Amino acid sequence: MKNNRAFILGLIGGIFAIILSVISDIMPFNDDRSPGLMIFCGLLGVIGAILIDYFTNIGAILLIIGAVGGLFSDPVIYILSCVLMISSAVIGFIHRDDPRVDQQS
Repeated sequence: MKNNRAFILGLIGGIFAIILSVISDIMPFNDDRSPGLMIFCGLLGVIGAILIDYFTNIGAILLIIGAVGGLFSDPVIYILSCVLMISSAVIGFIHRDDPRVDQQS
C-alpha cells in the first residue's frame, strides 16, 4: 500500500460513520435524521478508502461525496467522520510518489 495515511483515516472515518448511524438508529436523538443515508455514506467512505491506494482520484472523490452526503443526514453526529474522510481525501489528492523509490527497485 502506497498511501497508508489516507487509507487509515478514510477507513476509520467510514467505520465510525457506520457505527454512529447504527447507534443513532437504535437510540434516536432527534427525528430529523436519516440513518440509511448515514450508512450509505459510511460505506462510500470505506469503499473510497480502499480505492484510494489503487485509483487515487476516484477514491478521494468517493470520500468527499460520503463526507458531504453524511452531513446532510445529521451534521452533529457525522462531524468527526466528515473531518476524517475529507482529510483522507486531501491527503490522497496531494500525495505524490517519490521517484527515487521507483529507481531503486
